[in-house]
Amino acid sequence: MTTALPRRLAQLTVPTATCLVAVAAVPLLEPEGRLVTLSALALLALAAGRIMSLAATTEVERLRQEKATLEQVVRLTGDGIVLLGSDGRVRLWNRAMERLMGVPSGGAVGRRYDDLLAGSDSSGASATLDRLLAGVGPDSPYASAEVQLTTNDGPGHWVCCDHSLQFEDGAWTADVVTVHDVTRLREIERAKADFVAAVSHELRTPITPIKGYVELLRAKGESMSEELRQDVLRTVAERTSHMARLIEDLLLVSRISSEGPGAVVLALQLELVDLVEETRRAAADYLRDPTRQVSLEPPAEPLEISADPLRLSQIVMNLLSNAHKYSPPDAPIRLRLWREDGWAKVAVIDQGRGIPEEEMQRIFNKFHRVEDPMTMTASGTGLGLYIARELARAMGGEVDASSSPQGGSTFTVRLPLARQAANVASS
Repeated sequence: MTTALPRRLAQLTVPTATCLVAVAAVPLLEPEGRLVTLSALALLALAAGRIMSLAATTEVERLRQEKATLEQVVRLTGDGIVLLGSDGRVRLWNRAMERLMGVPSGGAVGRRYDDLLAGSDSSGASATLDRLLAGVGPDSPYASAEVQLTTNDGPGHWVCCDHSLQFEDGAWTADVVTVHDVTRLREIERAKADFVAAVSHELRTPITPIKGYVELLRAKGESMSEELRQDVLRTVAERTSHMARLIEDLLLVSRISSEGPGAVVLALQLELVDLVEETRRAAADYLRDPTRQVSLEPPAEPLEISADPLRLSQIVMNLLSNAHKYSPPDAPIRLRLWREDGWAKVAVIDQGRGIPEEEMQRIFNKFHRVEDPMTMTASGTGLGLYIARELARAMGGEVDASSSPQGGSTFTVRLPLARQAANVASS
């Protein structure tokens, strides 16, 4: 019996639990070769069954934990994830998609892709699912497109949809779509393009008269009257100064971008100045020009602050230039100065076209122009307000704006009074 047992075990296809019983029974053979009793084998079989049951339970628990982890990753990832069935309907819609689209998972699952994510591509064509997946196949199961979604209020934000498909028998059965909001990138690209166009225009504007007048001086300078010659030279000097300011603005913006706002602080030459006098000096050209209707409303007492006179003048000039560009020629512009709660304040108040509410959060961004660059009527690079705010912040202050459409705009600069600034520096 004992010699036949190994042969019989080898001939049988048995489950793992039975093999464990056989292995456990070997050391229980008596010296005379007799096998232990069947009751002992039964106990061994029961123990083996319990071991296998425990192993199966452990494996199920492991799979459950892995599934829970995967679900958590899909749910909490910052990228939008959508799973589509072969019918083009949503089977999974994660939390990032809820945040991006404003549609809860319960309102998205079961709906068609085209009802939720179809929009217009960069050429203006409709980006439906069938059109996006027209070129995919088992050998190339990927597709990607940037789409501008359409909302009830008109064109919405831009999203990049990356499709990864699973194929069976030549037909796709599942599509995993990762969605990224690329609206900010689109805005940056547009700002760069607008900036290049604006800078090109701004540089060409002074270069043209400079070149023309230099050629005039070379050809007829000796025969020109002294008064005419001085007038030509004055125009050339003004246009050259305009170009120098533009280049200085570009260098300052480049420095802030590469080194941070701290670079501006280190470059300041602070001294005790009167905000009223510095504002009067910065606005002198505007105040003397009868066609610009700029009025100064100073307080009865000086407003002493610690500031860099050159940069302070640049702030006031940028705000006055902005008000002048976006106001009718005959519209008055007010320069109001006062003190309030330890601050010296100057407000540039115009009666121009105003700023739309949706633009208020972006007017201080680099290169941002309120106008459409294709139809713009005002010149400029879109750097004036950005530079004014950065310089004010570098001197411990701030620039704020308020406006209403067709009701004019108010830009207010606040800087700490000299005593307030000294208290802040010593604390």
